[in-house]
Amino acid sequence: MQDVQELIFIGTYGHVAALRKSTGDVQWSTSLPGTGYGIVTLLHEDGVLFAACGGRIFALEPKDGSILWCNELPGLGSGDICLATVRASANAGQDPLPQHAAAQARSSSASVTGPASSHGH
Repeated sequence: MQDVQELIFIGTYGHVAALRKSTGDVQWSTSLPGTGYGIVTLLHEDGVLFAACGGRIFALEPKDGSILWCNELPGLGSGDICLATVRASANAGQDPLPQHAAAQARSSSASVTGPASSHGH
């Protein structure tokens, strides 16, 4: 099997597939049991491909699509699922992203100066 960095992962209609980036050839396809034909959300991290659909989350082996585990998320419904993780970036503890720095600056200046006042000008 080729390096997983040669693959692009797609999720659609309760299935996950891996395609070779250079040719578009399907390398593997896996049906996510019990999910119907819903939207599939994907996240690849730490060598695991996470797929969420139909109120369930799956961990897949990215090299062959085998299911490592499934959590049916009891009590959380069966709608669409969004995935996120927290990972330290290369600049962790250094300068924040420009958008975040600008928002922090606006917030701190507003708290120092207070709201603008109008005196009938």
